[in-house]
Amino acid sequence: VLLDHHLGLEQRTRSWAGDLVPCNGTCMIWRRAAIEAAGGWRGDMLAEDMDLSYRAWLKGWRGTYLGDVTAPGELPSVMKHWLHQQRRWKRGYHQVAWRYLPRILASRASLRAKWRVFLHLGFALSSPLSMIITWSALAVWLLAPERVSPILLAWFAMVVVGYTAATTAKAESFDCQGP
Repeated sequence: VLLDHHLGLEQRTRSWAGDLVPCNGTCMIWRRAAIEAAGGWRGDMLAEDMDLSYRAWLKGWRGTYLGDVTAPGELPSVMKHWLHQQRRWKRGYHQVAWRYLPRILASRASLRAKWRVFLHLGFALSSPLSMIITWSALAVWLLAPERVSPILLAWFAMVVVGYTAATTAKAESFDCQGP
């Protein structure tokens, strides 16, 4: 279901909207000139394919998602292996986010492009912020329980902002009108 959503909805919508179509290792075909312009293939991240996508995008290359081209895929059949795969993917995603999000937000890219990249990579910020707020709330609760309210309000605000961003991203995905 996750891959169907990612490939059938997210990637298709990004391509249709002219946004970055990040490579996720699933049936991607690259032009050699794009790889060379982006500085070649690197193996210093777990998500080296997404890393290459962002480097190529920053050099002006654009991808196209072809939804009518299919290929059989395989998923782990053991839950432990699937969880390991998901942790690896999340870690690679976070590596890419921490490397490129500040660079792109400070770049000369359009506000629209920056917003779209933030919607894609900004999710990586939620884990550290959530941990900071949770541990802060616990410390305040133990040391000064009467002061927990502002921490809980910050936590609630973060949850609301997170769900709003996710809902906005979904709404933008579903709001597209194809040809």
